[in-house]
Amino acid sequence: MRTKKTSPDRAIASDIGNRIVDMLDELPGSLKAESELLGYKSPSTIYAVRDGNTLPDIVKLWKLAGRESLGRRPNIDWIVTGKGERMITACARSDLENNVRRKLIGQPQDKLEAILTLLGNSST
Repeated sequence: MRTKKTSPDRAIASDIGNRIVDMLDELPGSLKAESELLGYKSPSTIYAVRDGNTLPDIVKLWKLAGRESLGRRPNIDWIVTGKGERMITACARSDLENNVRRKLIGQPQDKLEAILTLLGNSST
């Protein structure tokens, strides 16, 4: 009897997919709700991710990284490599605003406010 071999790429995709599903289980809300927040039409795509049949695109990983719970957020490094902490401390909004302001020194105030508004950190 022949056993089905799993390709290294498929095994890696499956490992990443399992970590994504584990992470979604840690976040508040149902798997259906979390999959919709990531932009999937149904949780069945999450199961395809878990099984290594597909991987999320960078936009979905970015959305996952932004899912904060109790002051912590998913660690994308852990999701991709399995190394490090599952959840890391979320950057405080004031820290983010300060970093943006430092990077944009000399830019017009309206441009700064527009960027902060896009980031959800408007100080006005």
